Formats: sequence, structure tokens, C-alpha cells
Amino acid sequence: MGLFSAVLDPLSALPIWALVLSFCALTVLTNVLLQLPIFRNPHEPPLVFHWVPFIGSTIPYGMDPFKFFFACREKYGDVFTFILLGKKTTVCLGTKGNEFILNGKLKDVNAEEVYTSLTTPVFGKDVVYDCPNSKLMEQKKVCLQPSPVSASKLEQEHPIPQSQPNSPLTRTSSVRQVWPDLRSAPFLRNPDSIRSRVLRCQDAHPASSAGND
Repeated sequence: MGLFSAVLDPLSALPIWALVLSFCALTVLTNVLLQLPIFRNPHEPPLVFHWVPFIGSTIPYGMDPFKFFFACREKYGDVFTFILLGKKTTVCLGTKGNEFILNGKLKDVNAEEVYTSLTTPVFGKDVVYDCPNSKLMEQKKVCLQPSPVSASKLEQEHPIPQSQPNSPLTRTSSVRQVWPDLRSAPFLRNPDSIRSRVLRCQDAHPASSAGND
């Protein structure tokens, strides 16, 4: 007890603000010491240097992510790790980094945790990335299978019409025939003027009307 009292008695005499500053300084110093090469794991990517333990590189990353990535790439290489709000985030850049992320194995990367928040509201649950990886592989196989209906067979069963059927509004007689129904349509503000314009157009182009007949 004598040792603890010898240490705690001087601290109890300090003001609260001095204790807070001392604790912050000790935390920052410990964090810097743990980032020394002697404490790093050689099998892990290099860690971006930061002062504050929990905040890490959150501020420079949030201000300009591209500038932060390019600066860290020049200093640490294509693969590095930085602290984002207390969480270690590993970045893989370059050709090899893209290959590792996009074609990575399930034991190395987990795409479901990344994409499920984006794909689930669009495609629904239990499909795409909101399902186990084995089920996702089955869905991919179904999508990659060739279609049993070829384009030629589809054209034989459903031939493309060579010419469109005559519209009743392209012929003068049909216009006069359907005009009583169109006149009562609520979306026509001035139906009489529209009817006269259509009839004038037919009179001005008799050849097209004869061709439609």
C-alpha cells in the first residue's frame, strides 16, 4: 500500500484539467510507441502513422479520400492499413489490388458484408448478396447458362410485322367516324380546331391517304 499511496498522493493534489492532459499525453505517447517497427507484425500490411488512437486517419481521409490514398500509396505501397474511427481498414490499390478484391476467395474477403446494404433494397432479401455464398454461386450459374430460346426460333414463333396497321386517325373517313367520341374527351381543350387541322392535313396530302387505303 505504501507504493500506491506514494504514487497516488501527488496525483490527487493536481487539478482535474492537469490529470486529463496527462492522461491524453500518455495515451498519444503509447499509441506512437506501438507504431514503431519493433512492435509491428511483419505479416500484416504497413499501418499509416497517426497520433490519436481512436480517430486515427479519419480526418485526412474524410477531407480528401483520393489525395489521402495517393499519398499513402507513394509512402507505403499499393497495400496499406489505416485507422478509421477505431477500425482497421485495409486498402488494396493497383492491378494486383483490384484482382485481389474482385476475384478474392471467400476465406480472404467477404463481399456480402460490403454490398448487402446496397443490393438488398434493390433486389430484396435472400438473393444476390443477402444470402450465403453457396446460394449466390448457384444464382450466378443460372444467370450464366445459355438461353434455351434462340433469336431465330423467337422470330419464327413471333414474326416481326412488316408494316404497321393503319391508324384510324390517318384516314379522313376514320377521323369523321371516331370524332364524336374524341370530341367528348376531357383532355382536348379545343377539339374543333384539332379536327379541322387533321382534315386540312389529309386534304394537303391526298397521296398519303390513298397509300394508307
